[in-house]
Amino acid sequence: MKRSARIFIDFVVVGALLLLSRPAAASTITFVDAGRGQAEFVTGPGTLTITLTDLVVNPGGVADNISGLGFDIAPSAGASLASQTGVLRQVYGGAVTGTYTDLFGGAAVPLYWNFDASTLFLSALGTARPLGNAPDETIIGTPKPSDGKYHGGGSINGNDPHNPFVSDSASFLLLIPGVTADTTVTGALFRFGTDANTGFETGDCASGCTPHDDVPVPEPTTLLLLGTGLLTVASQLRRRPKNTR
Repeated sequence: MKRSARIFIDFVVVGALLLLSRPAAASTITFVDAGRGQAEFVTGPGTLTITLTDLVVNPGGVADNISGLGFDIAPSAGASLASQTGVLRQVYGGAVTGTYTDLFGGAAVPLYWNFDASTLFLSALGTARPLGNAPDETIIGTPKPSDGKYHGGGSINGNDPHNPFVSDSASFLLLIPGVTADTTVTGALFRFGTDANTGFETGDCASGCTPHDDVPVPEPTTLLLLGTGLLTVASQLRRRPKNTR
């Protein structure tokens, strides 16, 4: 084989290795309702992962808890909710009012939110749960920093219809055919409280509003492969015999 052909093959091999070394593409879009809630959306091949966080510190009542999230994305046909998890937090009343326990040792467990694919809305309200009378799993923010307790009164402390809450944030995985890393979420609507018809607040896009607006930094493995490939090509060129007349 001619040396020029070998050099060409080296270039092809290096290019293939670089493509194989690239991580699966994904984009992150974040919407914020200042001081109230945050929704982080990660789009990937056929998937949308959502992390929904309550930003309210020392909530004054269940009206400060997140109970729903709507969003805008295209394409959206065929969207389905594949999984959902969160840490359940029991807030006590009575003599120990405002204290709490994270159930199951603080491990994330499956939740029972529902998803309306026609309106792209996730909701903690109105879902049938095990044992019939399990509470609405609204997301509650952090307790008062100075004493580590909740001071939300009867709608939070020891309120059995609402307890346990979801501590801080919940994660959702949706399957949406046609979604890619280039797909963006163009709007987010938060809902607070336990009334399905009120408590809506619009979120503002805080980051990732344009797909791939962050320039990716090559990973060390990619750089190593590139360097190795270039050294190989350079070695071939050095060994190439000079033309003699």
